[in-house]
Amino acid sequence: IESIGDRAFYGCTALKSVNIPGRLQRIGSCTFCSCTSLESATIPKGVNEIGYMAFENCESIKSIEIPDGVRMIGAFAFELCGKVKSAAVPNSAKEIGFDAFTGCEIEDVYYNGTEVQWEKYLISDDNNYPLLTARIHYVPDERSYSDALTNESVSCIRTDDTIKVSGGVSGDTPVYAAMYDEHGRIISLKLLRSPGAIDAGGAYSVKLIWMNGESLTPKGEAAEFELK
Repeated sequence: IESIGDRAFYGCTALKSVNIPGRLQRIGSCTFCSCTSLESATIPKGVNEIGYMAFENCESIKSIEIPDGVRMIGAFAFELCGKVKSAAVPNSAKEIGFDAFTGCEIEDVYYNGTEVQWEKYLISDDNNYPLLTARIHYVPDERSYSDALTNESVSCIRTDDTIKVSGGVSGDTPVYAAMYDEHGRIISLKLLRSPGAIDAGGAYSVKLIWMNGESLTPKGEAAEFELK
């Protein structure tokens, strides 16, 4: 299946969850519109378009995860999804249509790009205030990176929810610790400017990012640490 047709599940009020096949490329207009019991919908990588009113009035959905690769989020796509508090938005999208998130109570947006990229986003300001007023969580801006830090200069010891980093970290060559939840969304970024311990409590996994923008692989460890 490469496309789900327009209005395919319109008004299916008993539908609570849906697993969309991985080969899907397009979610059509009003596909899940007014599925008022729908609590979760996993949008797979490979989808490049979320159509007009695709999830409009899905009032039971609490979070929205839009995978990297989506290029177009249509007008009214998530309108009136009133329980939505957070949204994961990819930097692959070229346009977010008008009223796409009207009626959502979005507090946090997890954006897998930099602040500079976000500022260039084509977000229609027609009633998309939930996106425009939310806290935006960015990845570090690559323009500020230095490549002075080498993998061999850092060692790392992990104990439960604490990561101790030593060697090679300073104000001139800091390290970011990116905290991810179980769905792969960034929940926080912690900047380490000197050797020390990082509290990773609440995170599913942690990735160290050194200042050339690449994942850091300390001596004897992987770049990403699964905690749960």
